[in-house]
Amino acid sequence: MHLFQQMCDHCGLATDGTPIKETWDPDSQRIIDKMRSWLVRLRQTCLHPQVGAANKAALGRGEVPSRTVEQVLEVLIDQNETLVRSEERSLLLTQVLRAHVVANDKSNTKRAESAREIYLQALKHADGIVEQCREQLCEEKRRVCDLEGKPETEVLATSGSDETDDEEQSTEKQGRVGAYKKTLRLALEVQHTCVFFVATSFFQTKSNLDLTSPESEEFHRLETRETEYYDRAKLIRKELLRESHKKAERLMRKIQQHKTLNTFTQLPNLPTLQNAGGIENRKILEKMDILGDVLDEQATQLNAWRAKIVDLLLKPLVDEEEGLETTGNEYEDSTKQQDKLYVYIDALKASVSDRTQVVTGLENALIDHEAHYSK
Repeated sequence: MHLFQQMCDHCGLATDGTPIKETWDPDSQRIIDKMRSWLVRLRQTCLHPQVGAANKAALGRGEVPSRTVEQVLEVLIDQNETLVRSEERSLLLTQVLRAHVVANDKSNTKRAESAREIYLQALKHADGIVEQCREQLCEEKRRVCDLEGKPETEVLATSGSDETDDEEQSTEKQGRVGAYKKTLRLALEVQHTCVFFVATSFFQTKSNLDLTSPESEEFHRLETRETEYYDRAKLIRKELLRESHKKAERLMRKIQQHKTLNTFTQLPNLPTLQNAGGIENRKILEKMDILGDVLDEQATQLNAWRAKIVDLLLKPLVDEEEGLETTGNEYEDSTKQQDKLYVYIDALKASVSDRTQVVTGLENALIDHEAHYSK
């Protein structure tokens, strides 16, 4: 459309083909030459946008060609597929919300079973969407591998990395792997929601003494089904968080290495002044000794806080605790640990800022601001 607008402006026409000026003459040789030149350029752009140096300069894309009609059609198809997936996701989330309403109906003693039926219907649909997204992603990977002659692992690594403007051309060659991975991720999130609440409904039925007797055969059957769906939800979470876990584990290994080798920054004790100097200096030096003792005590406290922060950072990630029984409180426990970690970090930052101000006289306004509003 931008190229067509340029043609109209150059030839003195509006976009609907009407002349802009009354003096416009269609029989003018100059106008005919311009229109003939533009007609060739428009045809070249439709057939193959890389034909002709004038097209590259006019489109303002440098060495990257504009899209052909076939590519534009592919983009439109992808956009429609994205809209369809978005509507499907909204439908499933609405079904889950409907099940939530049923599950909270206190007047219905079998509300967990009624909600479970809706959760299972949504899960069946979500499973189909996830399978379709996986097939699309696999097909696109194979297509890119065949096109570039690269192994599939290299395509995955490139599509998951951050892209810059300089990588635009290589990104276009990679196709739609990144977009399909995002679509699969959104589908997995909905699937995880359905699976998790199916497991929760089994737990609610099992825990309802009016429906299930403790240690009965039905109780153990419901417990088995509950564990089955919670384990399935755990596997889906692992797939969703795989890349995040890899990054976190890499940083945790670095912290563990620093801890093992004891390469953290050390805060040495301040040396004691051996010579008190003259009478006039004595009071000042005594105050310096007192200040040094306070700073040494603070250094000990800072080291203790840092050690506590390191221990919290090295705790196993959620769903990665091998051999521990799943209680359902893992996420709540992890958030409590995270809140505790933030408290230690804020205290450490404020103390280091105060120490720096005492020693150097430089005030950290940002830390003071954060400390003021975190109270």
